[in-house]
Amino acid sequence: MGAVRSSATAEDGAGAKFAGIHTSFLNVRGLEGVLRSILGCYCSLWTPQALAYRRKMNFADDEVLCAVVICQMVQAEGAREPLCAGVAINVGWLIFAALLPDFLLGWFTLAGWESYTIPSDYHSVHYLLFTFPWSHGLLADVAWAAIAGVVAWTVARRKTAAAAVAVAVLSHFLLDGIVHVKGLPLAGNDGPVFGLGLWRHLPLELSIEAAMAAAALWIYRSAAKTGGSKRWMGMAVYIAALTPFLIVGQAGATEVPARGELIVSWLAVLPAMSAIAFWLDRRRPSGQSAG
Repeated sequence: MGAVRSSATAEDGAGAKFAGIHTSFLNVRGLEGVLRSILGCYCSLWTPQALAYRRKMNFADDEVLCAVVICQMVQAEGAREPLCAGVAINVGWLIFAALLPDFLLGWFTLAGWESYTIPSDYHSVHYLLFTFPWSHGLLADVAWAAIAGVVAWTVARRKTAAAAVAVAVLSHFLLDGIVHVKGLPLAGNDGPVFGLGLWRHLPLELSIEAAMAAAALWIYRSAAKTGGSKRWMGMAVYIAALTPFLIVGQAGATEVPARGELIVSWLAVLPAMSAIAFWLDRRRPSGQSAG
């Protein structure tokens, strides 16, 4: 397994960096893959972004020549990754990790291990009261986060990816604890709970959720600079369409949802949302990367 990297003559100069402009390929296998990647490196000199950058920096086309470097990829078993190193994991996996407790809630409700009750004034308060120690309890979420982190490490072999997945799972406890009225158990049904009850102040809660969606999109935009504008714009349209839909669904909920509808939303809708984000954030084939 190797890397086929582009290296142009004008890169990393005093006046022009060309960072993220030309294409390199990682995790390349076989002679055919190497040859295809070499061709891709040379072709990246003539992409719209490469042409536009040369025009912007006043480089003639014949001033920028391309070389190709073929390297063997090795696993850095003893190296420590910087905190800001690329996570190198599709954002769809991170979204699913953040929603994992709700996905588990669907299964545990279906099995009868967890439950919910409906307040008598549901039509005005718009929330349910849950008993869910196995999917949403702090102790349980620590275990789920550890399992998810191990799975991410097994797949990606990157500490940053594993840590990001684990943190995403644990973030669910904190964020749900802020809004839930009954509270999330710390360990078991009979112990202390964490719940600030922000659902009692729904306009404020929904405003915070919208702000968090905007902040997440800004973070994604910063991280996806080398992925091209199409990927960023696709995710922006998706989030812009999804956020109002979720907010209106919460604020306008006056009829008690059927048990089957809730279970379907947890077991099918959440993975579908993550799958769409996964598709929008898909990387180039053959481990292609920019720069």
